[in-house]
Parts: sequence; C-alpha cells; structure tokens
Amino acid sequence: MNLQKLTVVVLLALLCNVRTVQAQDARGPRVTFYKTFTGTIAGQPVIMQWGNLPQNSQLYYEYLEYRQRIPLVLVPDSSSAGRLFFSEGLDDDGRPVGKPVWKCRYDQGRIAGTWYSADRKKNYPVLLKEETPQGVQAFTYQSIDTTVFLFSENTTDDRSYDLEYSAPLALGDSETADWVNRMIKKGQQYNPDLSLLENFTLRIDSNSAEYQVNRDNARDDSSGIWRWEMNNDVSVDYNQDGYVILLTSGYQYSGGAHGGAWDLFECLDVENKKVMVLSDIVSADSNVLEKMLEQQFREDYQLKATDSLTEYLFENKLMPNGNFSFDGSGLYFTYNQYEVAPYVMGIISVMIPWEKLKPYLNREFSKRMRVRM
Repeated sequence: MNLQKLTVVVLLALLCNVRTVQAQDARGPRVTFYKTFTGTIAGQPVIMQWGNLPQNSQLYYEYLEYRQRIPLVLVPDSSSAGRLFFSEGLDDDGRPVGKPVWKCRYDQGRIAGTWYSADRKKNYPVLLKEETPQGVQAFTYQSIDTTVFLFSENTTDDRSYDLEYSAPLALGDSETADWVNRMIKKGQQYNPDLSLLENFTLRIDSNSAEYQVNRDNARDDSSGIWRWEMNNDVSVDYNQDGYVILLTSGYQYSGGAHGGAWDLFECLDVENKKVMVLSDIVSADSNVLEKMLEQQFREDYQLKATDSLTEYLFENKLMPNGNFSFDGSGLYFTYNQYEVAPYVMGIISVMIPWEKLKPYLNREFSKRMRVRM
C-alpha cells in the first residue's frame, strides 16, 4: 500500500468506529460512517456533512446564510500523517489546482485548520466540531459486500459476481429515529423485522442463487458477460431543517451490452413523520413546472429557444416526475437512463432555483428551508 492510500485509511479509521461483521463467502463490511460538523469559516457559521459509502463519499459544506452546498474532496496528503486536506473540487487531471483548499487536522471530534482561496492569496481559520444540531438526524452507515465465484476462487477466472449493499441507520431510541428506520426499510422493500445486515444477506443470497443457475451456460464461455456486478447504496442526500432525503444509487450488470445505473430519491418530512409529495413543496401544476424544466434544460445544455429538445431527449418536452429532491438552492428532478433520453445521456438532473419557484412555494416549507421570499 502506498503512502497516500495509507494516509486515507488512517484518517478514515480516526473518523469512524469500525465494527467488523464477517459472514460466509468472504462477506464483510466496508469502512462507512456519517458525521455532521458545525462551526465557522472566517467567522461565518457553516455546517459540514460527511457520509462515506463503499462506492462513493458524499462530502460538502454550506454557509448557513447562503444555503449553497459546496462539494469537498478529501485529497491524500502524505506530507504529514493525520492531516485532512480538502479541496473544493478538482481540475481535469484530478488535482486541487485552481480550487480553494482546506489544510486541517482532526482531533477528538474537531476539525481545525485554514481555508485558502483558489489563488492562495487569502486564508481564513476553519473551526468545526462534530455534533448533531437541531433539525438534523444522526446516522451511521451499514454495508456488506461479497464476491460469488461461478466455478472457483481462482483469481484468473473472471466469471464472478460482485455484490454490495449499504444503507443508513438512524441513531437514537426516539420515535423519530424508529420512524426513519422503518421508512428506509419500506423504501427498499426490506423485511421490517430483520436488521439491515440481515436484509443485505437475504438479497445477496437471492442474487447468488440467480447467478448460479447459469453454471451450465457459462461452463465453456469465459467472456466478460459472466462478470456480473450489483451494488445498491442508500445514502443521506439531505439532512437539515427537519427533512431527510434518501438517495438510492445503484448499478447492475448481468450480461449483455452494458449495465444500468439508477438514482432514486425519497423525501421525508421527519418533523411531521411524513413521506413528502410534490405539493408539500410547491403549488405549481405540471404545466408550469414543465415550462420551467424545459427552460432550465435549455440553459444547462446551451440550447436556444428555437432548438428542439430532441437534440438530447426522446421528445421535445420535459415533464416533471416523482423522482424529486431539494436542497438550499432549489428543487431537483432526476431522470434515469432511458426515461427521457438515450443511454449515452446517462442520468439527467435538472434544478429549478427557489428564486423562480417563489410564487408557488408552500409557506411552511419555505419557512423551514429559510428561502428568502
């Protein structure tokens, strides 16, 4: 293991308490955690949320006054063991060049250091501590993964199935935490009487049995079509103001030309213990939202008002769907592969800023989200 990778492993070990769960077929957990930090940068109040999942890391912060999420990337820094080196994005070569950076240390639940501007001419103190403020739900993550071999555990045999599942677990013994956990299991169609790890194991067993049925067909075929993959990660996409948004991201390949990916959102009003519908956010009807979405899509993809949307989409329109989410900046609609566009377009996300939605915002929602009217 090189020094950069070792540094990241050490930092992750410092940031989380790893519980080892070992099962048959080399099943075991990955390093996962979910943490919330509050404090100041340049004396301005901020909140930072960090979720580490097997397939990705969700790390961002926002200034509470401006409500715009700023993504962060943990960059390995081998110059000093134990240092946290964050970058607000990376350049095309994957380097923190031309981006604001943080140089900090983590100690006993606190992050302290310095924020530097992109040109490194300005710097401000960073002072954060780990805590769960009002309106934020405490979580941890649980995950399990394994590789099922079709014939043998010969590492030169590509005929195997990589399987991985993860999901958040709301912490605490309150009715609220219990309700959130029930909603997580319900959304994944898990058995409510079993733990997350037990549900993961059932899914893996089912996938493995499906894969093993192909032994006869694959016996004389060592091509890549028998290199299957399945991962399904439920993560916390938003967690403030008494709202929790769950994002189910996954990828599956089970033979054929290519695999498929998905992003599915579920918005929870934790304060009122309710699964949200679009009318809980805006009163605008589908015709109004369609016009806004089409206008925003044109802006995002640099299309003129006279250009047809079919340059990218199947049809010359973009309707709102039930796969919505939100943050301090606006309302998002997400369209999965083949839903409105060819596979090559991938997953499409269009965000309508709150500024454009102000006339239609639900009063309670705008108050809790602190949208300036």
